[in-house]
Amino acid sequence: MLAGAAALVVPCALARAQAPAEELRTAGADEEPDFQVDSAASGGWYSLAYPPGSPSTHGNREALSMSLTAFEVPLRDDDSPYTLQPFMQRESSFTLSFSGGRFDTTNPYGGVDRTEWNAGIGASFDAYLKRWLAVFGGASYGYFDLHDVDVAQTGHTFSASAGAGIRYGNTRVNLSGGGAVDRTAGAFGSWRRNLTLSAFSVIRRRVGVNVSGTLVQGGEEGSVDVEVYPTKGTGVFASAFAGRYEPYSDPIFVTRYVGSVGFAGWFDATTALVGQYSLLDETDPATSSVTIGYRQLSHTLSIEAYFRFR
Repeated sequence: MLAGAAALVVPCALARAQAPAEELRTAGADEEPDFQVDSAASGGWYSLAYPPGSPSTHGNREALSMSLTAFEVPLRDDDSPYTLQPFMQRESSFTLSFSGGRFDTTNPYGGVDRTEWNAGIGASFDAYLKRWLAVFGGASYGYFDLHDVDVAQTGHTFSASAGAGIRYGNTRVNLSGGGAVDRTAGAFGSWRRNLTLSAFSVIRRRVGVNVSGTLVQGGEEGSVDVEVYPTKGTGVFASAFAGRYEPYSDPIFVTRYVGSVGFAGWFDATTALVGQYSLLDETDPATSSVTIGYRQLSHTLSIEAYFRFR
């Protein structure tokens, strides 16, 4: 269904913006990429601290992901940073993504460790109907296989979102809504809805700033991202995230803070490597649903490779 919607929306966007599209088809188009592949690998270590009287523990997490993005108009070298060129050129795009990973948490009592394997697939589109108006949406499916003491459980997660964006110059403001639901032990859980307002702006073609706020189940989240590109092929970025929400029926808030820093280096107009470090601090107080609260500190390193081609 999503692919069909994209097949209808994207050509419509191109037809209404035919003049800008034609301007992008310059000489040397054979060297202008139509596709982008993003491959990423990450590994992390985390610790779980429990209240006095309960032993603390730790674990490891690994993940792999890959996405394929198709651009409706070949990218051209417009002298802006390579990373920002799709945004600067108002690209309509369609993306397929795949992911997989696992984690294992050591049992502090010497029994069976808590382990999980997971995998997911998703699709999304972003289409400019006019130079100032864009629509976007996506859907994904995830599967997990969890094992713990006296637990062997599999589950499914379904999620979807859609929204619209208004653009003025090099600034775009998006409003979107979405939701997710889990199916575990043959039954669906409650539908978790969210509403997000975000704004992304490029300053002097060298600095990108993104601000986002989201209303989630029983709480809210917010983030700020800053990207700085000293040259077309190099960039550094940092982000900060804070959120609180109610994952249980009890009126108790879980708090989460995340900070990230990284770099991007393009070898040429088609190939890049991106490295990132993230630190997560999450606190889950004890409730009647979860009798023992915890505080989690998680360190994650990831590396991504970008390839653009025709």
